[in-house]
Amino acid sequence: MLGLTQTKVTITNKSQVQTMSDQCQWKLEAKTVAGSELSQSFTTLAGFWYPTDFRLDLTSNGVFVADPANNRIIIWPANSTVGIPLISTFESDSNGIFYGSNSLYVTLLSGVRKYNINGTNAENWEQVIDIGANDVFYEHIFVDAYGNIYVSDSWNNLIVKWLPDGSDARVVAGGNYAGNDSNQLSHPTGVYITNDEALFVADTDNHRIQMWLKNAEQGTTVAGGNGAGLAANQLDQPTAVILDNRRMYMYISDGANFRIQQWLIGATNGRTIAGTGIGGVNSNQLLLPEQLQFDTNYNLFVLDSQNSRVQMFRILNASCLDNNSSITTSPPTLTSTNVLPTRTPTAPEEARLNLCPSAVWNSTGITVIDQIGGPFELVIDSSNTNMYISTTSNLVEWSLNSSSLTNIQDVQLPGSLFIDKNDNLYVIDKICTCSDIDYDLMDCGCVKTFSVRNPGDDNNVSIVVGKYAQNSGLMYGLTVDADGNIYSTNVAFNRIQMWMQPNMYIMRVVAGNQIGYDPGKQSYQLNTPCGIDVDNESSLYVADTNNNRIQKWAKNAQTGLTVAGGHGSGYAINQLHYPQYVIVDNNHNLYISDSGNNRVVRWLYQAQNGTVIAGEGETLLNNPLGVGFDSNYNLYVADSRNDRILRFNLLDNGCN
Repeated sequence: MLGLTQTKVTITNKSQVQTMSDQCQWKLEAKTVAGSELSQSFTTLAGFWYPTDFRLDLTSNGVFVADPANNRIIIWPANSTVGIPLISTFESDSNGIFYGSNSLYVTLLSGVRKYNINGTNAENWEQVIDIGANDVFYEHIFVDAYGNIYVSDSWNNLIVKWLPDGSDARVVAGGNYAGNDSNQLSHPTGVYITNDEALFVADTDNHRIQMWLKNAEQGTTVAGGNGAGLAANQLDQPTAVILDNRRMYMYISDGANFRIQQWLIGATNGRTIAGTGIGGVNSNQLLLPEQLQFDTNYNLFVLDSQNSRVQMFRILNASCLDNNSSITTSPPTLTSTNVLPTRTPTAPEEARLNLCPSAVWNSTGITVIDQIGGPFELVIDSSNTNMYISTTSNLVEWSLNSSSLTNIQDVQLPGSLFIDKNDNLYVIDKICTCSDIDYDLMDCGCVKTFSVRNPGDDNNVSIVVGKYAQNSGLMYGLTVDADGNIYSTNVAFNRIQMWMQPNMYIMRVVAGNQIGYDPGKQSYQLNTPCGIDVDNESSLYVADTNNNRIQKWAKNAQTGLTVAGGHGSGYAINQLHYPQYVIVDNNHNLYISDSGNNRVVRWLYQAQNGTVIAGEGETLLNNPLGVGFDSNYNLYVADSRNDRILRFNLLDNGCN
């Protein structure tokens, strides 16, 4: 995980330079060092078309340019009039690049590739990151001294930190939807990381630069933030920020103001060091500058995007370097309340289910709720006080042994439920991120959580899955393991997905189809998976509905093992018919809503047959779905087509 001790590696060639005071001056007229004259073709090697990023090779003074319009990365040797195609034939846009230690990192929508560079050749590459999401857009990239990879996801308004090998990630800034609060970003672009892991980000649509200290949960505005404008205390669509080696001055690409600003951290105003504030094609003008960097001689290089060129502004007075004896300003410090809390994982609710194998329930059920309207999932809180029920239209709270029902308004279209030992309720909201006008249930579901101990608190509800646009899909079943990782079935893709702590950014397929969506009956396949549960060993149990079986997937397994059913559809005691929900107890015994057979079955560990515990006596069921137990081990069943909740009282715990 990201909290492990990091080994420092050699990632050199960063945009970090010796501190330059506000006495430094650069030549007003720039020299074009890469790109073509406006009269020439932008598709030839003499030019590029609306480049999105660039980096300097500080050894050779060559320029790497991301040219996504032509599906290529170009390297422009020093003093050359043409570029050399370094990488081409991308299948998706190459937007952001970062160069260091002979490695070129390239963002490709929702992935990052790393190329080994030898002179003007890209010899080989590896796909370091590929999350396979259609609604993620990695725009800019930075690699720190440890090799950690930071990317700005401008579509989801957040910054992600990935481990060097792409094995783990966490959101380190933003991720709370688009907005201008201190914990939000709006279309973040350029990102810069200091040696002490302070993060600076160009918060483009908020017209400000935000600083997020390590582990902070909100940022501090260190430049701009006074609305879009040309005044010295304003920015307009900033796209990049870099810092000097003492973290004293920021250098900002102030895009829509067509200028480069030098800004002392802690100051309220910036100083223009390049550009005129009026967009144009002249040598002293810029047109939507996108990125900037200094060479080893402190000359300023700017990616002049809409002019399709890289401009160099030569430094005029090198004597201004490191003239900081009078500078005492330090970066602002965030208070300790902004540090992310350490999450203590809670064991799954079902872990308290410790039934003996010979327990017996009354075959006659008691209707505790009637005419409830298509109930399909239920859970009970730890105090045995309230039950929470998902119906076809509402999430309902019921006080046990009463007639009191309350609709919970925080969920629009509820799905499956889970409650942990601390009474945090997790619920699938099938349309929480959908448009009010048109929505697709395949893409806009989420998982919300709130404490049922604090009802009515508007700040109590948070989205834990779905806020980062990670292809949650058509979610059905839901469970949470002892580490707080969240699992959900994706019915359309016939797989089980897991969202990992610490902040649910990474989604992993842990059962069923890794690629594609075709159903199947092989051990590595599922067919319309519905209910799921996880035991204390992180083994996953899946109601593989259309295969009429329960599959157990051990942690990190590539295939599942049939632990109940699997003998075709039927009513025999070794068969299941469209099972939809499953619970596993501490002894690995299963409790299954055998929906197509209108019964609830207990299936003991390693048994060949099941035992009917509800649905065969005086009380019949019609398509039972969710099942659950109270603290006295009474069995509750969502009898969906009879629009009721039934209780089957425990007669004998079987432990004598």
